[in-house]
Amino acid sequence: MGLPSHNARLAKPNSAVVYVRHRPETTLLYQVVQEYWPEFQAELASHGRYLRAYITKEFDEYLKCGRLEHGFLRVRCDSSDPCI
Repeated sequence: MGLPSHNARLAKPNSAVVYVRHRPETTLLYQVVQEYWPEFQAELASHGRYLRAYITKEFDEYLKCGRLEHGFLRVRCDSSDPCI
């Protein structure tokens, strides 16, 4: 059994596709990163150590990804040809 959004993409060509929003904040990985990321950075800083900027940026962007309060984009294909 696949995820609801995956099943929607596999629907028959003429059937209605229902969008199901991803909710990253409900996953265990997201919750662990969200809870411990600031504490981890503070612990490093207390020892005078810091992660490279690109690592910090990736974790910060991960915590924003999929969250409506950080914006969203909805795209729809009106073509009768299958959209890829």
